[in-house]
Amino acid sequence: MLRITLDEAIAYEEEIVERARSAMNFESVDSIDNDIKSNCKIIETQHWQLIKWLKELKLYREAEEKGLIKLTSTIDNFIYCPYCGRKLERNEKNNE
Repeated sequence: MLRITLDEAIAYEEEIVERARSAMNFESVDSIDNDIKSNCKIIETQHWQLIKWLKELKLYREAEEKGLIKLTSTIDNFIYCPYCGRKLERNEKNNE
């Protein structure tokens, strides 16, 4: 499985937003063109929101790396692997 960094994911999503914006830059001549522009606007909006979430996640991860916050849940004795979703038992001694 190919893994990408958050920065790479953000850059990729920014390309999608830019392509959607470029695709809307034409003169509509019929309702099909209007539908195309409408769909491009939806794509732009959805991917822009994804960019905002990815940037927020990046800030949280950076804060966690600096020891400012801890992102793991303490609701139960289990944590979940962020890569495969497998349920792992929490080590009671160091709470990891």
